[in-house]
Amino acid sequence: MASVAGRSVNRGATVGTGAGAEAGATRGRSPLDLALTDLVRANGTDVELETLTSEAGRLDFDDFPEEELSADLGEPDDDEPRTDDVDERTPSLSVRPDLILWDGPEGIEWEVRPVSETVLADKDLARLAVRREMLLDRYGAGIASDLLLPEARSDGYAGARLIDIWEAIPTRNPGDSYDVTRWNTQAAIVKRWDIDVSTLSRDSAVLVQLPSGRIVPFQFFTWKTENDALVAAIAAAPALFSSTISAVAASVTPQPRAQRTAKDFVPWVRAARTHGEVVLRARDQFHAFPSRFETILDGMRDELTAAEAERIAQRGGTALGKQDRALPVLQRALVGGI
Repeated sequence: MASVAGRSVNRGATVGTGAGAEAGATRGRSPLDLALTDLVRANGTDVELETLTSEAGRLDFDDFPEEELSADLGEPDDDEPRTDDVDERTPSLSVRPDLILWDGPEGIEWEVRPVSETVLADKDLARLAVRREMLLDRYGAGIASDLLLPEARSDGYAGARLIDIWEAIPTRNPGDSYDVTRWNTQAAIVKRWDIDVSTLSRDSAVLVQLPSGRIVPFQFFTWKTENDALVAAIAAAPALFSSTISAVAASVTPQPRAQRTAKDFVPWVRAARTHGEVVLRARDQFHAFPSRFETILDGMRDELTAAEAERIAQRGGTALGKQDRALPVLQRALVGGI
């Protein structure tokens, strides 16, 4: 397996031991208080721990002018017709990665974003925050050791496009060619990383910043299946539009069983190539809101279905294949592979 170099901010592992903890206790601070202070400092804020756990810093009505407390009924103060001001602000959704990856001298290195913004006065929540950092650190170690291997890209991942990183993700055990188990499924990952399956499923939308700077959900690493090579071959087939579905399927694989699968993919690949504006719109949405990948994929499927139905009504042709076989095509199209 590849050598892995990692750097995390797993502060919870050392809390409560050593001279630092003893010194803190002599000043009336428990090991947990020290952990919270470190979390706040790591987030780049000089807010003291006492501010987070006291009532003194809260604002009340006395901190605002009286006129701001009056109800705004949305009506003008004069007889002029009411007009709504144009909101010049662009709607946006904050995208903050929970895990940051970069190219190190021996492979992928990683850092966990501190989660101190979730730390409130309740100390049980603080313990959960420290535990959360430890879990994210395990995700970083797993991605570095199992999914983004140095040997897959000799020039590293920093300058890679999203489709290049996608191509580098292994679907079979890179260290054992006889292992028939798919390498990047959630089931395989939870077994290798010793993580509860429900936890990993819940964290499918955890945001990961790739070495290239692109932010993707964790589930991005599990999308790629062995059918991806078949989809890529169909998209590159010279006779994709000029031959029949059966002929295109036969041209990309000699295996009868694979040809049956390819026949389901061909109409979807044709649709993605024909309606490029739908695919580009989905890519833009995925770039802006990576955590909304499920909605974006569903939307792309619906738009392609509607666009193909309109085209067939006007020009004739073959309708899209099975809806449940579209996902490998949609996912590859979303990452820039079609």
